Amino acid sequence: ERKLSRKKADVTERAEALVKLIARYRDTPGEAKCLMMAALIAPKLEAFELEKEI
Repeated sequence: ERKLSRKKADVTERAEALVKLIARYRDTPGEAKCLMMAALIAPKLEAFELEKEI
């Protein structure tokens, strides 16, 4: 998030970063928590397609 803020990332870049984060936690003990956090973040990014996938 800090890197994205510094480079003034747009919504698309932030949504892509969120997708990468979800992929990183896939099939790990932290997957459920990651998905719950992503479900809260996606609407703020107006990433509605991602929100549906989650």
